[in-house]
Amino acid sequence: MSEITIKETNQEVTAWTKHISFEREGEKHLVTLYWDINDGYDLVFKNPSLFKPSWVFTEYKLLGELEQLLDEMTEREGK
Repeated sequence: MSEITIKETNQEVTAWTKHISFEREGEKHLVTLYWDINDGYDLVFKNPSLFKPSWVFTEYKLLGELEQLLDEMTEREGK
């Protein structure tokens, strides 16, 4: 038997990575969404050019807006 007894524990998530597949107007997109406590969100599109499509800049004008939306949507799906 173990002589160790855990009295309390606390875990803090300071960074994570999500691999997401989503569809927009019939077009499939594969992305990796990163979040870090210091740097916030980073979204990498896995399309051949690795660049964000132009609609990201025209429809999601605020920095991190699409990233936050994808994060919230995947959190709802996971529950």
